[in-house]
Amino acid sequence: MKKLFLLILAATLFVAATCPLPTTQPKTVQDYEITDSVECSGGTFYLNGVLTVQQDGSLNFHDATLKIAGATAEHGIDVYGTASFNNAVVTSTTEAVDETDNYFFTVREGADFSFENGEIKHCGADYDEPETRFGLKVLADDAVISNTDFSNNYQNLNLECNGAQITGNAFHSGSQELVRPIILSGLNIAFNDNEVEELFYRGSVIRVFDSENTVFSDNNITSQSGDGVALENVNNSAFTDGSITSGTYYRPEFTAIRLDASESNTVNIDNLTGVVDVSSESGETRNNVVDLTVSGGSIKFDPEHITLATTVKGVVYADIEWGLSEGNVLEACTFEPGESYEFGADESINAIKDSTFQNTKGIAIDVTTGAQAGAAFEFTGNTLNFPDATSPGGGATQDDDGLNALLTITGSNIILKENDLDAGEGTAYYFKNANNAQATAGQTTAKPLHSRQYGSGY
Repeated sequence: MKKLFLLILAATLFVAATCPLPTTQPKTVQDYEITDSVECSGGTFYLNGVLTVQQDGSLNFHDATLKIAGATAEHGIDVYGTASFNNAVVTSTTEAVDETDNYFFTVREGADFSFENGEIKHCGADYDEPETRFGLKVLADDAVISNTDFSNNYQNLNLECNGAQITGNAFHSGSQELVRPIILSGLNIAFNDNEVEELFYRGSVIRVFDSENTVFSDNNITSQSGDGVALENVNNSAFTDGSITSGTYYRPEFTAIRLDASESNTVNIDNLTGVVDVSSESGETRNNVVDLTVSGGSIKFDPEHITLATTVKGVVYADIEWGLSEGNVLEACTFEPGESYEFGADESINAIKDSTFQNTKGIAIDVTTGAQAGAAFEFTGNTLNFPDATSPGGGATQDDDGLNALLTITGSNIILKENDLDAGEGTAYYFKNANNAQATAGQTTAKPLHSRQYGSGY
């Protein structure tokens, strides 16, 4: 009996305190502080003031609605401790379109915060303290926001923390064309399986900055008036799958993703409308992979600042704007038929792999002149062919015997491996002063090999 009494007493001591929030709309302003464990559930609660969850406090708000008389973000929720919202709706009292009733929602550094299976509506306003009361502001590491619907907010989400998990949410259009709807910053952020729809904002709908190891996957982003995703000082991160599309309402060119001052990222979106913009405006951008094999689309490089070593996959060569980019690798790219191509004279490309040159007039790789003189160039796994009816002299280059040369190599340190060449009645490989060229042939159809000088590496 004594043991049973102690168990009952212990259970009683840990029962959460009664929710202090009223269930009818108050006429006067009142603030609330939570300093112990409080549970609010069932029905509708009202707030006409500031609800502060102190560092030692804990709020469990579930299966309920909270309506806040926000007074243009003077009132709202301030979390320093633990706050868990599940199957909850947080909105303004009147849900006024002019935002005069909007509230603030701030989660401070060191807090423990989750918001799942709910709704956040009419949050944030143009407050005097910039960006802290624009919408849901999260500064707490390891925050969880999942399966939640955001709508009619001044700003949907401003998250600056580490380890956040943002999954399965629907971010509907904000109310402002001058406030970025979503901002993400921190280490090890997961932003996955979200729907983002924006009608008004004319810049990038999502800005990711000062971040590493971000996983951004399977999101569907639609921007009717602006751009898609802007990355600034983002490193070692992956932006994959899903879609980024735009109605391009205000301008003909839409930037789907912009990389700036960013390094060692992978971009591989399933469905992409618009341009991938690689820039070094804010700092050096290098060693990124942009894979447009599935999505299609085009890529452009900064015309004023040098970017370095981007691997570009699955692009039509004519859809690349080179700018001042250097040391790039092309993989699985397609080159327009009926054209001839010259590589090696400038620093924009130092490798071409697994690409297709159908019905070309010929390819020339020359690393004896220009900025890349003497540098290595790799040409591996590519497929090249002359058109069936190429007449003598119809190729871009002829060998010493006057035969059309499909691939002309000039200079040292050129690596040729497993290329498939169909030169018909022409010459497949034509080497000119090609010292130290390394060649391992794939399938080759041609007249006998002609060379002015076989390099010692051949």
